Amino acid sequence: VFIWWPSDATAGLGSLRALSRTGVPVLKINQLPNDQDREYIFGYAGPDDRLRARNAGYMMREAAARKLAEGGEGFNVLVLSYPHSYGGYGLSINAFNDAIAGSPLTIIGDIGEGFGQANGYKGAAKLIAANRDKGIHFVYGMDDAILTGGIQAFEEAGYVMGEDVIAVGTVCNGDKQLIEEGKQFGTTLQSPLHEGQLAIKMVEEYLETGELANYINFTPNPAVTLDNLETVALRGFDGKLYGIDELCSGAWGG
Repeated sequence: VFIWWPSDATAGLGSLRALSRTGVPVLKINQLPNDQDREYIFGYAGPDDRLRARNAGYMMREAAARKLAEGGEGFNVLVLSYPHSYGGYGLSINAFNDAIAGSPLTIIGDIGEGFGQANGYKGAAKLIAANRDKGIHFVYGMDDAILTGGIQAFEEAGYVMGEDVIAVGTVCNGDKQLIEEGKQFGTTLQSPLHEGQLAIKMVEEYLETGELANYINFTPNPAVTLDNLETVALRGFDGKLYGIDELCSGAWGG
C-alpha cells in the first residue's frame, strides 16, 4: 500500500496517477479527496477541515460575545489563510464563515501568504498595513504556525494581543505559551499521533478485507482554550489515553 500525503493535491495529481498505475492501492491522508483523485485511492484518513474551522469560528463567536458583554466595540476580522490554491482552504473558510454568520464578526481581509511562521508574519504585516485604519479586532489563523508569525507582526505593530486583537487558531502546531499568556484565545487539536495511527489502522483494515467500511475516516478535532487546556485528553487508536502535550506539535512539549 502507498500512503499519499500531497502538499498540493491538484499539482500532485500526476504523481498519484503514476502510483495508481503500479497496481498498488493508495490511501490518501491529511487532505480530503476531491473529484480528480477519488478514482485513484481506496480511502481517506485525516482531519476534518470543516469541523476544525467551524470550531475556530465558534471560539471566535464566544470571544466576541464576551467582548460585547463587557461593553467592547469593534468586530473586524483578519484571516491568515492557507495558500488559496490549497485544498483545505475552501473547506476551512466556508466552514468558518458559516460558524460566525449572524454574529457581529466581519471579515475585512484574507491573505494566503503561505505555510509556516515566516509567511504568517509577512501576511499579517501586509494585512495590518492595508486595514489598520478600518480597525482590526480579531484574527483567525488557519493553523497555529501561521498564526504565531502573525501574532509577532501584530505585537511589533503595537497591538496588545488578547486586548486590542483577539486571536483564534487551529491545528495546535504553534506555541502553547501564547494561550497560557492570553495572547491566543484558542485552537483546535489536530494530533499527528492520531493521523499516523488512523492511517495504519486503515491500511490494516484494507489488507484484511479488501475495502474500508468507511471511505472517509476522520481524526478528532476538538476546541482547546485556556478553560480546558490542562484537562484535554484523547484516546488514541491504540486504546491509550494521551494528554495535550503528547498530541499537539510545535512548542507544546511539557
